[in-house]
Amino acid sequence: MSIIIASEPKRMDLKAILFNPDADIKVQDNLNEALHGEVSTIGTKGLLEDKMKVTFAQGPVESIAPWADYNGSLSNIWSGEDYQNTTAGINFLNFGINGKLRDEQTEFKVMISPVKSIEGNTYFQSFFADNYVVRKIDNHNKILVGNTWIPFGIEGKEAPLTIPFFCRSQISKTYATSRAFGSKIMGDYKLLEYNIGGYNSGRFFKDFFPGAEVAGTLSVKPLGMTDGKWGKVTTGMSMDAGNAESHFFVAGTHLVYEYKGLKATFEYATADGSNGSTGFSSNQSEGYYGTLSYRITPKLQALIRYDQFEPNKNRANDIRTEYTAGINYFIKGQALKLMLNFVSYTLENGTYGSRIMTGTQIIL
Repeated sequence: MSIIIASEPKRMDLKAILFNPDADIKVQDNLNEALHGEVSTIGTKGLLEDKMKVTFAQGPVESIAPWADYNGSLSNIWSGEDYQNTTAGINFLNFGINGKLRDEQTEFKVMISPVKSIEGNTYFQSFFADNYVVRKIDNHNKILVGNTWIPFGIEGKEAPLTIPFFCRSQISKTYATSRAFGSKIMGDYKLLEYNIGGYNSGRFFKDFFPGAEVAGTLSVKPLGMTDGKWGKVTTGMSMDAGNAESHFFVAGTHLVYEYKGLKATFEYATADGSNGSTGFSSNQSEGYYGTLSYRITPKLQALIRYDQFEPNKNRANDIRTEYTAGINYFIKGQALKLMLNFVSYTLENGTYGSRIMTGTQIIL
C-alpha cells in the first residue's frame, strides 16, 4: 500500500503513528485509521452508506441514503445454579431512509421495525419507529417534529446502535427508551446542551391523545472550554411528566466523565408514576446505575455496570440488582462489531440468576 503525504514534505514521527492512535499527523487516506481503526469516536456510518446514497440534481430533495441495521444475540440462561435454556433473539432489525433537502437546513428520517414484537401491540403498532423532520435553526440549535425518542436521561435517549451493552439499565427501560409523537428543540454549546419537547403521551399509536407530556434533559459541561485537556464532563438533570392512564412524574440526575479511552457514566432517577418502554405504571419507584468502560485498543472495549432498581417502594423485598460485564470488538466502528455480555442478577427476596449473551451488530 502506498502512502501519500497530503501536506508539505516533513519528518514523520512513525513511532507516534504506530503507538499513539491520537497522533496529530495529516496523512492522506487516513493512515492513522488504517493502522488503528477508528480512534477517537466510534462511528455509526454504515458499511454501504457511500454506495447506497442517491443524490438528485433537481427538486427539493438533495439526497437520500437507504440503510438497514441488525443487532442479535444468543443467550444462555441460568436460574439460580440451574441451567434453563439457550435462546436466539433479534434485539432490533430496522430499515430506513435518511434524507436531506436542498435548503441545507432540513433533514428527515423514515424508519420501520418489521420484526419488532411487543406484547399487547398489533403488528403495525410496533412497525413504525423513528419518523421525523429536523430543521436547523443555527449552528447550535435545531428543532424536530415527528415520532422520536423521549429525551430523558443519558442512556434512555441514546440510539440502540450506540448503547454499549445488549440491554439498557433498569431505569432507562422503565422511565425512558420509548418513542412518542411531538416536537422537541435541541441545542449544543461548549458549556451547555439541552433537549426538551412536548408530546402525545400515547405509545405505539394505541390511543389518539390520552394526554400531554413534557420531557427534557439539561446538561452543563464544566470543562467545555479546555479543549479536552482534562477530559469531558457532562452533568445535569432530566424530567418527564404528563398524563396517560393517570398522572406521572419522573426526575433524574446524571454525571458523565470521558478522558481518552475511559468513560464513566452515573444516573439516578425517581418516579411517582412513569410512562417508559415498559408501559405506564402508577408505582413509586427509583433506581440508579454506574457504567465504566475503557478502550483497551481502538477496536477493543471492556466495560462493567452496577445497576439497582426498586420497581415499587411500597412493596417489600423487590429490589433487583444487576451486575454486567462486557467486551465489544469494533471491526468497523458501530457498523460491524462483536459483543459479549455476562449478566448476573439478584432479587431482595433471595432469587438470583445469570445469562451469557454473545452476538453482533451490523449497519449497512
